Amino acid sequence: MSHLSLGSVSSPAVSRISQRRPLACRECTRRKVKCDKSVPCSRCRRAGIECTREAVRTTSSVAKHQEEIQFLRSLLSQIGKSSDESAIAGSNAIVQRIAYLELGRDVASQQTGNADFTRDTSSATTVPTPAPTSLSGESHGEEHAKESSVVVNVLENLAWGRSYGGCYPHHRCTCHAHRSFSEMISISTDPATFGGSDLQFSSVKSLEILPSNEVASKLIQFHINHLAWHHNTIHSPTFLEQCEVYFQTGKCPHPLWMALYLSVLSSTIFSVYNSTTYRSTLDLDIDDQASRRLFEAMIDVLYSEDFMKNVSLYTIQAIVLSTEVAHNLGLSGLNATLSSAAIRLAQCMGLHKIEDLPARKVSPKEDWHELLEREMGKRVWCQIMIQDHFAFFFTESYVINPKHFLTALPLNCDDHDLEARDDEIPTVSSYVRTLARLASLMPELLDGLGPLKDRKPLQEQYRHVLESDHQMRQLVGQIPSFLLRAKPDEQAWKPWLGLARQSLAITAADKIIMIHRPFLIASFQTSNYPYTRTTCVSAAVTILRRHHEITIYDDVSIWTHSAFCVTAILVLCLELLYRGSANMAAVPGDADKLHMYHDLINQARESLSKRQGDIMATRGVRLIDTMLSAEQESMWQTNGNNETTTQPSSGVDFRKLVVQFLAQDRESEINFGTDFGLPSAGLDMAEFYGPMDIDFDIWFKNVFGSGSPEGQWGG
Repeated sequence: MSHLSLGSVSSPAVSRISQRRPLACRECTRRKVKCDKSVPCSRCRRAGIECTREAVRTTSSVAKHQEEIQFLRSLLSQIGKSSDESAIAGSNAIVQRIAYLELGRDVASQQTGNADFTRDTSSATTVPTPAPTSLSGESHGEEHAKESSVVVNVLENLAWGRSYGGCYPHHRCTCHAHRSFSEMISISTDPATFGGSDLQFSSVKSLEILPSNEVASKLIQFHINHLAWHHNTIHSPTFLEQCEVYFQTGKCPHPLWMALYLSVLSSTIFSVYNSTTYRSTLDLDIDDQASRRLFEAMIDVLYSEDFMKNVSLYTIQAIVLSTEVAHNLGLSGLNATLSSAAIRLAQCMGLHKIEDLPARKVSPKEDWHELLEREMGKRVWCQIMIQDHFAFFFTESYVINPKHFLTALPLNCDDHDLEARDDEIPTVSSYVRTLARLASLMPELLDGLGPLKDRKPLQEQYRHVLESDHQMRQLVGQIPSFLLRAKPDEQAWKPWLGLARQSLAITAADKIIMIHRPFLIASFQTSNYPYTRTTCVSAAVTILRRHHEITIYDDVSIWTHSAFCVTAILVLCLELLYRGSANMAAVPGDADKLHMYHDLINQARESLSKRQGDIMATRGVRLIDTMLSAEQESMWQTNGNNETTTQPSSGVDFRKLVVQFLAQDRESEINFGTDFGLPSAGLDMAEFYGPMDIDFDIWFKNVFGSGSPEGQWGG
């Protein structure tokens, strides 16, 4: 048995390195004539000569199998000098494997000169075969079976006309041969692709709705400096380059990119419109409907470009980012359906199956783009997951099952270098990574209540709610310190940190209420859930206080500020409606608390009523008016002697409240929670995981500090 030498595989004279395999045959290349690239080509057939193609090592193959090839070469050097027949056989197998990894074929076919490779074509029948796995504890048979299963799955997907989403961003597969242009161009971060398409404005109702390039440039730069931290779905340098190309040439990578552009502008205008300070700084001359018009233009672009069919990362980014404004424009239902579409589009692209690559130094241009594209996929998927899991209480369901995706959290890194940093170092990804950890509790919270058609007994449900409360507090306690308390040195180079701290405090308090939402109404109707009642009331007080501080500081508006303010208003109004109920014993200081609740609600009403272009704020005002009116009817009644008393009503007529609210706003999206009836017994947290300080105020202040404007903004 002949012993194949390693040199026959690796010698540059035999197999040079190239970016792609030659499609033209050797004979046509040597004669410098055009080859039709068929196998064999027509010229060689007519001449009756052998038609061969040069065997080369592609740069992508060398890069993605470099570690395995190095290991195999070191192994071959150890056994290569042995004359033992079994060692020779093993050496031959290793050489064949190296050749396969480098050339995509075995050595025997290379040595015979029969280089009839399968032609690389853009045909939709090209199968995106997965890269061979590294040597591991699995046997070759198991690896082969696994790869075969994947290939069969790919074939079936192609037969159905669907893409197999398991190899994003498609640097290590042949997906480019059958995936759409709209998808592949949206993934690419190569500047050479940024000005690839002439933009057709037929999809936009009017060019007049677009701000001038000068104004748009200021808005985009402001968004990157002050708002990108809240969603983290764009790579700022890449997006800025794309915008510059668009401003100078009118061209963009793809028409669907315009949806992303409009989404950024719409959310930015909404965030700064009600801030006198920032409107003056940006010198904006816009009306309160500008954000809505840009949002509607984004929707027009999506549908005119058939976004459901033409899969694109730009579409997903535009939809996810539009959440920053959709709810406040009164389009929560539209946002929900678009978000569901974005989830399925993301799964079609494979954003849920992004696996980490082996660590290696990022220096070649190709490696940088792959790293960047993978990181962008992670960021977008992370935000999709957060929005889906935090929205579960609207439908009592979620779409993304935590067991059915592989994609890890994005790196804690900044855009300029994508270098992972410690969690205690603030980056543009810090806030979203923190929210993702909080959101991860929500599917477990919902599942723990039992199937929707057969809920667990109330005792078990409440036990689970209390355990989820405990887990949430533990996660909040692990939040990076710079998101809890101000550090002046960090504030100087991260101008968004102050607002991020206030926003996170509001969000954390809202999620505590969300966890207790299944028992929110019951906690007011009975005395069995005092912990839920006191916790939710204290969390609501915290939200309204922080919201008032942001308003006084005249800072940027985030959509969650108004939205969670409405939740807090609802909770405090329930406390007022049920304040005299027999299930709550009077304690010293109640009168002062009630006065404080009224003050907070009235402060919130005043600040919400001043907001322009914010339907969520308008509905918050109407909610306050409706519920305070019900409080007056319930608590101040006239007896037969015309004396006023504070006799509590036997219950709150929520149907009447809804009717009154709808009389002012026909499209209410207020969720009053579920009335579970009046169970006979409540539970004590100490029964499950030991004594715990149940005072929300004490716990929250220990974690987030006092919450004074000076302390939070680093002043």
